[in-house]
Amino acid sequence: DKERCEVWKEEVENILLFAALFSAVVTAFVIDSYKALRPDPNDTIIYLLSQIATRLDNPLNASTIIPPNPNISNSSVYLRVNVFWFTSLVLSLSVAIIGVVVLQWLREHQQYPESMTPRDQFALCRMRSKGLEAWHVPQIFPILLL
Repeated sequence: DKERCEVWKEEVENILLFAALFSAVVTAFVIDSYKALRPDPNDTIIYLLSQIATRLDNPLNASTIIPPNPNISNSSVYLRVNVFWFTSLVLSLSVAIIGVVVLQWLREHQQYPESMTPRDQFALCRMRSKGLEAWHVPQIFPILLL
């Protein structure tokens, strides 16, 4: 039982390291791509000034076609990209939180009070082993890797 818990502990520590590195990289991308969601005020001013200039050049022809703002067509693409970035960041941080909880659970699982008799310690070990199986702890580790 102790060897199995040590293997799980090492596996979770590796997952936590990977999740931390992945979250750091994704955060860098999120910071950079999040800026694209906000419209650039300079582009808006240029667009409005071009509309005014078009109207002033041709005041009698009110039916002049004004091109649409180019930021509107790109915003849906930026939105989709940011949804994926934020989703991957949330999933990575969720894996990290689950990993920390599992590490705490494994640490608690391996501690036995010294004041207990060997018989009580064995009973506690048996109860905790059944708890491992009942809570499907062995199945948690492959899920964390996804």
